Amino acid sequence: IRYAILSFCALSLLPSLSISQTKSVNSDITATQVPPVEPPPQEISVQTTAPKGQNATTDLKKIFKEAQELFKQKKYSDVKTKLIPYLDKLDQQRLSILTQAQFELKEYNEALRIAQMMISKNEKDETAYTLAGRIQLKLKKEKEALDSFKKALEINHKYSAAYDGLVELYEKRKNYYELALLYNEMIVHLGERNHFLNQLCDIYTKDELYDQAAKICKKAMQKDSEFADNYVNVGIIHRNQKEDKEAETNFKLAANKFSKSVLAQITYAQFLENKKDYLNSYKYFSNCLTLEPMNEACLVGHGSTAAQILKYEESLSSFKKACSLNRKNAVQVRKVLQNLRVEKQMQWIPKYEVLVEKCLSI
Repeated sequence: IRYAILSFCALSLLPSLSISQTKSVNSDITATQVPPVEPPPQEISVQTTAPKGQNATTDLKKIFKEAQELFKQKKYSDVKTKLIPYLDKLDQQRLSILTQAQFELKEYNEALRIAQMMISKNEKDETAYTLAGRIQLKLKKEKEALDSFKKALEINHKYSAAYDGLVELYEKRKNYYELALLYNEMIVHLGERNHFLNQLCDIYTKDELYDQAAKICKKAMQKDSEFADNYVNVGIIHRNQKEDKEAETNFKLAANKFSKSVLAQITYAQFLENKKDYLNSYKYFSNCLTLEPMNEACLVGHGSTAAQILKYEESLSSFKKACSLNRKNAVQVRKVLQNLRVEKQMQWIPKYEVLVEKCLSI
């Protein structure tokens, strides 16, 4: 009986244990299959990067504007300080400003590097090639400069700055043939400007192409009647063709009409000196010195003609200044000294002798 009672109790406990274990297992499975949901992360970086970017852009714009103002004020060192740290962010316009600032600071190698950077960013930028050409001229790289200016004009045949660069190069070489071709090309592409005609008048005259010079100088005088050099050049054309009357008419007109032109004064003075009209020649050499007190040719001419009209003190004064500029002017002093000896001007001979020695010793 006891055994039967114990067996019955044991059996009656089994269902409750099974249910309890089942509940425990099921709850574990439920927890695994449905994990707790975490709140989504807040996208803070998206909200904060935009304002930072806007501030950076605003700062750059401010820096670029300040650099442009500094460039206008010719504070080139400050321009360089402003822009160099942002070199990789500069557009062509700002790179151009930086290049020009370094050019003005005579930092030619650095300026050329920036100009070449501009070209690498845009091979069709005529400004970049022209800047490179200007720098190459300073670095005495004339062939490279010539190529740079020509490349700029291939891109834009109306870009006047590139023409200016070529003019500077040809003038440096005294290549009047190429200069004449260039100014004619400029007339074709940029129009018949007064300056171009004036320059052609001068070039043809210097190159002794008198038929072409006469035609172009006449046209230049008609378009620009207030440019003294054209009148002088017409006088030179007549003089070199032995037409002295016409030459004197033009020289005199130029000297009297353009009293502020050193060229007009000196050319007429020299013409009169060659005619032995020393009194009038002295007058125009004096005008020249009023305009330009240390003009070497005027000093020599004034010294010579002053001696001819017995103004020896003035003559010595001008010759002393001329000798300070060029010891070769002793030759002209000697000519006056020879005349003094012929005329037996004993008071002045020793003074000119001393001046000759001083002039040669400079």
